[in-house]
Amino acid sequence: MSSSPLSFPTPSTCASFSSMFSWKISLEDWTELSEGQALRLGFESMIPPDGKKVMWTLKVCPKGMLGEERKNVVVILRFNKDDYDDKDEAMPQFQIETAYRIRKSCETRPMDMSKCRSLYSIHSSVFEKTHNIYLGESYPVNSVEHRAVDGFLTLEFEMKTHLAPKLQLLSTVCKQEFLSNFEQFYQEAGDVKIVCGGREFSCHKLLLTSQSPVFKAMFETDSKEKQENCVHIADCTPEAVDEFVFFLYFAMLRPTIYTSADLELLLGLVHLTSKYQVEMLMASCLDVLMDIMDVDNVLQIMVVVDKYDIGGCVLEMVSDFMKANIAVIVNKEDWGEFFVNYPSLVKDFILNMNRELIHTKDALKTEKEYHREVRDTITIDE
Repeated sequence: MSSSPLSFPTPSTCASFSSMFSWKISLEDWTELSEGQALRLGFESMIPPDGKKVMWTLKVCPKGMLGEERKNVVVILRFNKDDYDDKDEAMPQFQIETAYRIRKSCETRPMDMSKCRSLYSIHSSVFEKTHNIYLGESYPVNSVEHRAVDGFLTLEFEMKTHLAPKLQLLSTVCKQEFLSNFEQFYQEAGDVKIVCGGREFSCHKLLLTSQSPVFKAMFETDSKEKQENCVHIADCTPEAVDEFVFFLYFAMLRPTIYTSADLELLLGLVHLTSKYQVEMLMASCLDVLMDIMDVDNVLQIMVVVDKYDIGGCVLEMVSDFMKANIAVIVNKEDWGEFFVNYPSLVKDFILNMNRELIHTKDALKTEKEYHREVRDTITIDE
């Protein structure tokens, strides 16, 4: 197991610091642990205001904790208080933001803390009572092993610290508790219902309108939905609506292992996300889609990416996957249908490959000319 800091701030008097770290963990180390056992990953960061170095430990439990009904990978942040330089001096008051991910084998984008479902915020004063802080559970047990490259998983971790009085702790905690209180109302009788495919989902209007501008507009006008306190969804499956409602209450997808067999469910979620403008859910859906993408479903994913104008890094990842596996994809049964029904996508894909081919040829030509000039220069010198 190895670790390497991706960046480190220069010591100075500063109101905030940010550090990123990366550890390579062998699959053997990851899989041999039992419930409750943890990998310990040490690192050093700086805290405001004067950049004092502090030692921390990430404790990662690949099989989860003992006695927990839902088995998820557990990540714990430990403050090594015994290693703190000024034991007699009160620790500065600062806010801590953390995020982590287990990198996918096909991932090309740097980690964006703001979009990580593992994003967590705490205040330094909590370490007056405990050394260990749970950083949430983002991955079900046995759901990340396929992300290994050459027998190693890559765990990326980011920590940001900035000066903050305890008053901000109260604000942060209250907000988190307020949001988490929605969870207790899940599946309890609400004041509005969503109907889809013969199934009814009881919801709370306050939740719907706070999470979706479309629902907000719907219930602020004299609409049929407002009069009946009922929303009918006919363009999606009830399974997708069920997952959609779950996300609205918990701000996360169900902790389960998604596979290519769940493609219809995920595509339905993408549709609902776009229709009701729940942007947070879109990021989670795309994260899972990129994870389950294979030669059998990549064309369907490409169509959805184009339909909802997702573009950006996601489009690039889908295109790169198609290029790398095009010899297999063109022999799949759905290639002919894709070719006929989406000619513009086929055209764009071919032109993109052609541009890359021209760029590669130009690069090779430039390299050959360079080496020729070097050889001619050596000959002249001799």
